[in-house]
Parts: sequence; structure tokens; C-alpha cells
Amino acid sequence: GEILQVAKGWLGWFKYLQLHPSPDLGTDFKNPNKEGSTDCSGYVWLVLNKAGYKVPPNMGWYTMSMEIDAKGSHQYLKEVSESEATAGDIVIVNTGGGAGSNGHTGILSEKWIGNNTKVLQQGGSGDSVNNTAFGMSFTSLLSGGTVTFARPIKAGN
Repeated sequence: GEILQVAKGWLGWFKYLQLHPSPDLGTDFKNPNKEGSTDCSGYVWLVLNKAGYKVPPNMGWYTMSMEIDAKGSHQYLKEVSESEATAGDIVIVNTGGGAGSNGHTGILSEKWIGNNTKVLQQGGSGDSVNNTAFGMSFTSLLSGGTVTFARPIKAGN
């Protein structure tokens, strides 16, 4: 609920920049500057932070650390199966080290149905937050990448 409300409310926001946190986001990460810059994992962090979910301090994650957490320590994310993945869950595609162009992540805006599933994301398809089919923006990574579905963990749990 809250995740999708925040994520959809920021459609068209932010410029794509592989840096987070970027100084132009401002200092209040619950109310970031919509003209500011972030990347895919920074966008997911901003959404989860605003919606009241656990996130590492100072936007400190990227696709590899997100994947490791979802599959292991579950500080912020808990892996779910493809058949369980639904609106508000996170999809992570990771290749190699997961930094820079070695991965991509976004928020499912509907139940997982494969490559046609709509994903709220920063970058991947355009320069601002968009809601595009998974297959349009993630498939270039799939040849060497792993796909992980993860459910965010609510703060206080």
C-alpha cells in the first residue's frame, strides 16, 4: 500500500545519476528534491525510507548488497519466490559486483507475471522515475545475472 503510493507519487521525478546520496536531493530524504538525482537502488531506498520500511543508513546499498541481504541476513529485505512476488515487492537483477551498471532494481507495481510485469524504477527506461515492463529495462542483464524477488521489512519489526 504505502510503498506503491510513494513510488507512484514520484513518477517523473529525479534525474538519473549513478551516485547516492546525491547532494541535489537535499538533506530531508523523506521529502527529497524532485529535481535531484539518484539511481535505481537509491530510488528504491528513498521509497522504502519514506514508506516506513527498514533501510541502511545514508542510502548505503546497491544491487549486490540488496541481494545478499534478501537471501541471508534479512536486515532490510526478505527473499520471496517468483510465485509469491506481488505489487510492492522489490525485484533485483544483479551481475558481478552489483555496482554501477552491474545490476538494476525496481518495485513491482503488480503481481509478477514475467517480462510484461510493470516495474516502478529510476532509469532503466528513460531518465526519470517510470513504470515500465520488466522486459523493457532489465533483460540486457539477464544473460549473466540473477533475479531475486524480495519483500521489504517494516521498521519496528
